[in-house]
Amino acid sequence: MSAKGYDHCYVNNKPISQPCATVYSKNTGIQLDVFTTEPGVQLYTGNWMTGNDIGKRGNKYLPYAGFCLETQHFPDSPNQGNFLQPC
Repeated sequence: MSAKGYDHCYVNNKPISQPCATVYSKNTGIQLDVFTTEPGVQLYTGNWMTGNDIGKRGNKYLPYAGFCLETQHFPDSPNQGNFLQPC
């Protein structure tokens, strides 16, 4: 089955004093800087949103209407001895 978009874990090799990810909008000038001590950053682009959930001002959440950056340990790390483990 195709992922239809992004649902990937990226390695965070930045020190805690630097953002592991930065997102910027040319349209609004808003910027998001993400700081974390976690080894991974999961990027998810709302691939399977259906429009059944309603957001601000009654807008439907459609596929790719947004994204999230989830700081976390690597997927399947509890089962992989060579992955970084939780402290």
